[in-house]
Amino acid sequence: MKAQLRRGACPSLAAPMLSGDGWLVRFGPEVGLSATQLGKIADMAARYGNGIIEITSRGSLQIRGLTASSAPDLAAGLADLGIKDRSGTSVVTGPLAGYDTTEIVDPRPLAGAIRDRIAQLNIFHRLGPKVSVTVDGGGALPLDEIVADVRLHAFKDGAQILWRLRIGGDAAGARALGNGNAQHAVAATIAVLDCVARKGIDARARDLDDRDLATIAAALNRSDVSIPTRSANPVGLFPIRGGMFARGYGLAFGQATSDAIGELAAAAGTHEFRLAPNRGLLALNLAREEEKILTAHANRLGFITESGDPRLAVITCAGAPACASAHLMTKALAEDIVSTRRDLLDGSFRLHVSGCAKRCAQPSGPNVTVVGHEANCEIVAENVALAENICAILLSRGRAHLSAPPG
Repeated sequence: MKAQLRRGACPSLAAPMLSGDGWLVRFGPEVGLSATQLGKIADMAARYGNGIIEITSRGSLQIRGLTASSAPDLAAGLADLGIKDRSGTSVVTGPLAGYDTTEIVDPRPLAGAIRDRIAQLNIFHRLGPKVSVTVDGGGALPLDEIVADVRLHAFKDGAQILWRLRIGGDAAGARALGNGNAQHAVAATIAVLDCVARKGIDARARDLDDRDLATIAAALNRSDVSIPTRSANPVGLFPIRGGMFARGYGLAFGQATSDAIGELAAAAGTHEFRLAPNRGLLALNLAREEEKILTAHANRLGFITESGDPRLAVITCAGAPACASAHLMTKALAEDIVSTRRDLLDGSFRLHVSGCAKRCAQPSGPNVTVVGHEANCEIVAENVALAENICAILLSRGRAHLSAPPG
């Protein structure tokens, strides 16, 4: 087994990453997980790892604390459960795709057509591991905050459904190329990915210039389409097709124990789960009474069940001791701030807690980051006018949670 040690590499079942608490694997199931599958994943996280399970900001599952010998056992166990990891270039649809009563169109057929063309043309072998495409059909849980190389977003033009195509970033910062129908969207997406691949394995769509994109843009309608940018909060109750509901729960700072995940899965019976961006877990096809019972279990187990929970305003990296690069115990600091100074989390910004200068897991939009260094902390504010007293409070709290406090 070979470790992924290069910064920017993606840990996977085939290539785990060595971290401070052992080996880490990350995977995104191709489809949802049955409650039975989720429960068995929790069992394996305890048996093969340290019992810590995480859901990432992009909606992938991470299992921590593996060893060189147990990581292959975990991969084999997942295969035995019939769980397939999203392989190749990631083409992401929302967690409620095909279920959401408010979506403009089911994005899965378009996403499937893009995956098929990528496979037919064998493009993914020439692309870096983080190159990705989002296909957003509209609805309750947008993909706007996910950074992607190609972004497709459905909109209506009279009775016609069209797709807006943008490249290189999140929804707020991506560059618009134009609009077209589903056939145009597939062709333009593949053309962009081919341009990226021609620039080399480390290239991204943000590296493309006007000359690279001229032919692609010429095939699209360049009329300006305004689609509001929205945040996706996966916590709450979502009406879905068939008169049923999906219920979203949050993992506090993206992390839960295998015991908590296992108990929630057991309480869900035969229902399906889906992973959601912004570190959420959705239970599907619940009747209203079933939802109330399951949410009571989730509350008892420490999951976030209210959309206004202040913990949702704090994003952390793994931090010390889980990450070997971290100087800051990020999750302890996050718990400290939420429990003692939640008044700071007034909704004007999101607090990002980073164990080192790499600032992993940094969110888009207005944010304030507490950065851990070897002997001190730093505060970095982006698109936020931060008062001096708040900066002083965050610095003081941060210094108290350094993994090696200054003498």
